[in-house]
Amino acid sequence: MELQDGTRKVFVNLKGDKNRLDKKTRALFDYFMGETVDDAFTAELQNAISAARSNQKWEVEYMEWLASEMDREIE
Repeated sequence: MELQDGTRKVFVNLKGDKNRLDKKTRALFDYFMGETVDDAFTAELQNAISAARSNQKWEVEYMEWLASEMDREIE
C-alpha cells in the first residue's frame, strides 16, 4: 500500500502457508512470531534491537518526542 507521504506499507500474514517461502524468509517470520531461530540474520537483527533498546540517548530522544506529541494532542 503506497501512502500519500511517500511511504509504503506492507502487510504480511505471518500465520499463512510458509511452504512457498525460502528458508531465510521463513526464519524471519518465525522470529517475528516470537519463536527461537538460529539464523544469522535474525541473530544480527536481535543484536541491533538489543543495542537500540539499551541506548540511553535514543531513549531520551524518544521520550522527548513522545512528550511533544502528547502536548500536541492536548492542544
